[in-house]
Amino acid sequence: KICAKTLEFAKAKAYSFRNLIHLFYNTSFLNRSTDEIVLEILKAMRNQEKNKENLLTPNMVTEILQSCARPDKFISNKEYILVEHIIKNINPVLNEASIESKALIFKYLASMELHLSPPKLKAPYILHVIKASLKDNIESLLENDVLNILEAYQDLPKEFPIDVLSEIKEMVVVTLQHNSSNI
Repeated sequence: KICAKTLEFAKAKAYSFRNLIHLFYNTSFLNRSTDEIVLEILKAMRNQEKNKENLLTPNMVTEILQSCARPDKFISNKEYILVEHIIKNINPVLNEASIESKALIFKYLASMELHLSPPKLKAPYILHVIKASLKDNIESLLENDVLNILEAYQDLPKEFPIDVLSEIKEMVVVTLQHNSSNI
């Protein structure tokens, strides 16, 4: 009944764009089909593109990706389309995203294992962009950010560059040598 009611409200366009994303995030916990909600999000995003505006924020992108990246969730074709659409339009969001948001986005994109999905069968280019940004700001990473990066590398293909992992390892070793109480 809850799913039917939420789909009814989504089809009636009773929610703003932000609330529609929150609805998608919340219904993803039920592990039911959310295709109608995804379609409404895609329609809203396409309308934004026509109006040359971008209402996506780093928090919204994180919620959408987290909803799609649940370990016990089967990702539908429409959710893949939503993720692909976000990947294509993520550059303005990354420009305003904090290092914590970038680490979370990196983790969620990696955990979806998009490199296993045809037709590309390779890690999305945006993962390389985010990795480079994380590497540039490695000194400002918090413990949770490092853990998110390590979790992301568990799901990435072996061919993915490990230079960020090497930097993190070096940072931990230096911290252990000089100030072990700080670890």
